[in-house]
Amino acid sequence: MANCRLCGEKAGWFKDVHPACIEAVNAGVAEIKSAVTSAVEQIAQGGTPTIQSSIEQVIADKRIPRESANAAIVESWSASVTEVSLREPLPVEKQTAFIKLTEQLGFTQQELSKTDGFRSAVFSMLLWALTNDVTELYANNMSHSPFNCEPGDLPIMFFGSVVYSQETTTRSRVGGYGGLSVRVAPGVYSHFGGFKGQQVERVAMKEIDYGGMLLTTGAMYFGGEHTTFRIAFDNIISFRAQEDGIGFSRKTGHGIPEVFSVLQPDKDGKPTPAPAMFGWFLFNATQLLASKKRSTS
Repeated sequence: MANCRLCGEKAGWFKDVHPACIEAVNAGVAEIKSAVTSAVEQIAQGGTPTIQSSIEQVIADKRIPRESANAAIVESWSASVTEVSLREPLPVEKQTAFIKLTEQLGFTQQELSKTDGFRSAVFSMLLWALTNDVTELYANNMSHSPFNCEPGDLPIMFFGSVVYSQETTTRSRVGGYGGLSVRVAPGVYSHFGGFKGQQVERVAMKEIDYGGMLLTTGAMYFGGEHTTFRIAFDNIISFRAQEDGIGFSRKTGHGIPEVFSVLQPDKDGKPTPAPAMFGWFLFNATQLLASKKRSTS
């Protein structure tokens, strides 16, 4: 007869856990998530919550395995911070407070750096810095830029894995002959009469290059395997929101839509489309910077 892996008492034949213990753990995990979500919201409203002792008490009372408790903390923190960060640009003080909340619970910034919550908070804080011209929050973040930027273009963020695509249009005619078909040989027919058809256009995005993209205060830089160029914000006539990147149409080049799709490695290291907050950040940041460029020109 095995012992329950949660409480240590006899679990009965062919069992390693009591159903009541599982229920207690699930209830405790829900309490942890609720406490973390509430703490994030308090910070968003200007509060300074302290929840370490209450969460440790729940873990002890409900006999929650540390691994399950940590997963619940990170999941709820990331989801609630993402929700708050996407509401409006996040002042640096609140972004810092969100990080300190997890440090209070024993997590490091490095452990959280790949979560949606951490990325959303950084992006939101950068939007706040750009809106309020707090250049020190981004001007010195990059030790080395792969581009020789023009004077006045302050680097903000570099995206190292980007697919550059252009919109292409192909035209063809489809239809058939309107006259008679006369058999002239087995399997071969001669058609009489005019061809009746209509023109069909097909629009698609064609991948042009792969490389890195640098967002600066004055322009977007792209450097790929085959081409390198700079898109000044005052040369953009329209912006296109993309879930995993950003799209533009320039004054030059007949306004052909161009799309820059950011890739991120998945858990196996394979490149995959970046989460939606990348597109959210790039769309808002480029529009904001273009607006600032217009107001100063």
